[in-house]
Amino acid sequence: MTLLHPGILLGLALVAVPLIVHLLMRQKPKKLVFPALQLLQRRRKQNSRRLRLRHVWLLLLRMLAIALVVFAIARPTLPAANFALSPREWLTLAFVIATAVAVYSVMLLRWRRQFPPYVYATRRSALRGWTTGATLLALLLLVGWPYQRRVAAEMTAPAPDARIDVPVAAICLFDTSLSMGYQQAGKTRLDMACQIAREHVGVLPDGSKLAVADDASDNPVVFQSTLASALARIDDLELHAATLPLNERVRASLQSQGDDRRQLLQEQGETDGGAQRDRYVRRVYVFTDMAASAWRGGGSQLLQEQLDKLENVQMFVIDVGELQPQNVAVSAVSVSRQRIAKGGSLLVGATIESIGLPPGERVVELTLTDGGRPPIGPLKRTVALETGAPQRIEFDLLSALSGPVIQGEVRLVSGDPLTADDTRYLSVDVGPAPKVLVIAPTAAQAQFWMDTLNPGEETRFESKYGTPPRLTDANLDDYDAVCLINVPQPTDDQWQRLGRFVDAGGGLAIFLGVAEEELSLAYNRAQAQAFLPARLDAYSAKGAWRLQINALEHPVFRKIREFADRGAVGVLQGELEINRFWKVTPTDDTAVIASYSDDDHSPAILARNHGKGRVVMITTAVDSKHFRREWNTLTKLVNSWAWLALAHPLVEHLARLSDATYTVDAGEAVTIPLPSGDPVLLRRPNLTQTTRTPKPATTQLIIDDADILGHYTLVQPGNGPTLAGFSVNPPAGESNFTRLEPAQLDELFGADRYQVARDIQELQSNVNLAVLGKEVFSVLMVLVIVAFCGEHLVANRFYESDQDDGERGQDSGFRIQGKKTAESLRAGRTEQAKAAT
Repeated sequence: MTLLHPGILLGLALVAVPLIVHLLMRQKPKKLVFPALQLLQRRRKQNSRRLRLRHVWLLLLRMLAIALVVFAIARPTLPAANFALSPREWLTLAFVIATAVAVYSVMLLRWRRQFPPYVYATRRSALRGWTTGATLLALLLLVGWPYQRRVAAEMTAPAPDARIDVPVAAICLFDTSLSMGYQQAGKTRLDMACQIAREHVGVLPDGSKLAVADDASDNPVVFQSTLASALARIDDLELHAATLPLNERVRASLQSQGDDRRQLLQEQGETDGGAQRDRYVRRVYVFTDMAASAWRGGGSQLLQEQLDKLENVQMFVIDVGELQPQNVAVSAVSVSRQRIAKGGSLLVGATIESIGLPPGERVVELTLTDGGRPPIGPLKRTVALETGAPQRIEFDLLSALSGPVIQGEVRLVSGDPLTADDTRYLSVDVGPAPKVLVIAPTAAQAQFWMDTLNPGEETRFESKYGTPPRLTDANLDDYDAVCLINVPQPTDDQWQRLGRFVDAGGGLAIFLGVAEEELSLAYNRAQAQAFLPARLDAYSAKGAWRLQINALEHPVFRKIREFADRGAVGVLQGELEINRFWKVTPTDDTAVIASYSDDDHSPAILARNHGKGRVVMITTAVDSKHFRREWNTLTKLVNSWAWLALAHPLVEHLARLSDATYTVDAGEAVTIPLPSGDPVLLRRPNLTQTTRTPKPATTQLIIDDADILGHYTLVQPGNGPTLAGFSVNPPAGESNFTRLEPAQLDELFGADRYQVARDIQELQSNVNLAVLGKEVFSVLMVLVIVAFCGEHLVANRFYESDQDDGERGQDSGFRIQGKKTAESLRAGRTEQAKAAT
């Protein structure tokens, strides 16, 4: 315990005042002429003992009240700890008090019936004293002693330094994620955090030192040479689109505190054992808006272990977040394809979300740049929003795009407090259409599939038909994908050529729509099984089954996922009917991404990777010839767009078009295929540019430091043409204002290991609590009130009760004694008369 005003303890001398007054005011016995009756003498002794006991209680209560007042004015403080009673201590307290009350009441009830009033009053007075003393003793042993041991353990590790002028080694860690850009009263959350930090640093004791860190990078946390340089570092803080989890940066800050302390002790020639020898009070301040997205959910065990090792480091969390945020965000943007053929079309969609705002309408616009052509747009859409109900919109179909790179923006026309998520960027590559070789016994059997690849006038895939012998003389390296439709008996040489094609990175699709036993013999040969996804067993008898998607996250179902809100999954699984299929046995490294609804859940779509290439097998027909034999109802689908949403991503997956993503979130790595392995210039949204070189022996450029929002382009050095481009968006979590709950903070730091403040006043109060301890002024004043109430009770009710009881007892005693005296006198006179006779 420490005292803010220890000199006031001299006032404890006033405790002697009640004792002096008691001695001076004590009444001296008066001599009264009264019959020397034994009963009256005994009654006077009993009253004297009772009054003496109660005088002692009254004296102690008055002295306690004065002592408590003096202590309260001295403002004692205790180190930070959990001073509240535990549930077990509360139960013990209630049990002891209830037991004391029960014993007291039962004894009084029995004595009231057994003894006369004056004896009853005497026993009741004694019972009160003994009951009170026994109750206090029981409370001290059963509640006070365990409570003291628990609180003392929390207070003594480590022993606090109760001086407010001790230099501080402080680390200010700032959350610089985009959600800290939320504006209120013209200031962002980062501005508020910096303001609180500057005000608090200004009141640090002389000799303090400061380090400033953020979550934008993993740079070491280093103490600044002067507080002025640290303040300048605070002024230079900026928001960043790509940030690290705050957990990692807190751990880095704690590590820096530990390293600095060990270095200081080594310089002083001391060991690491004495925490009290550190001349700094060590603190870590975390300035954040409490958004859960800034923290990593797992890994809290490592952070708590580090906090346990550095017990002398105090943790403060400064919450600058908005408790009731209002925001509208473009939370996602989508394109129909990542790469389109020159002259092709593009469909752009977006998802809009609203938080904390009443229902209303917002206008969203799309603008595009198509190479050197004039900008396209703005194309506008009006969307009705409600809180917590994301709305998806689509813009008009864009056609005749030439590229080589299409880049655009989807933005809200009107702003809101958080501007970072009002715009999302997109990029699409424009290049030659993928080449697909379709092999089938007849052109009729290949026609439906070729119409599927290019359903309209737009050439999405450069498809070419060939008969099975074409597999022998065609240069397969000229194609991105090969499709085998009902090919009955490929030769071993053809299987070997297809195997080399797949191993080199090509894609192979196999459709089984021939009910011939020879098919299984050809497809189960060793040359084929080296890369095929399954062995053919037998074709099924005619029935009626449905398709069941097992792996919706697979790239083949990319469009099905995208159009899930339009019922794409339901169309494939509910509207499409399967009448016949081949039963197969998958290989060990094959993924069954869809199956049938038969009892065996037979595989329907299988995918396997081989070498650098991919193979997909569909165990039912996709040719119009066999549709008349009712293998399935593909040609009868009312919602035929769902079939296109499956077929096109399937071929794009085989041709590796879906591997390249040109729209990413900040901090994600992006892989860009280039025409050659020569160096290129990377131009950033802030107009800076750097030279980048693809990986050796490849034409792929990996960029992992794209942390600025906007459009990036790759051009040939020397004002050459644009080769590729991509766009970077804010992470979707920046629009999520879900706050960390106290239970989550306890899980991160440990209960009672940190303190949270909302402003500079609360922060300073928390610091005082950590340094000086917890003031017990209010507790002492409550005890003062209790002591005065007890004094009043003893001084009034007890005396009044004694007086009443004494009067009743004396009257009764007088009546009894008078009766006995009269009888004695009559008996004496009778004896005297007899003697005289």
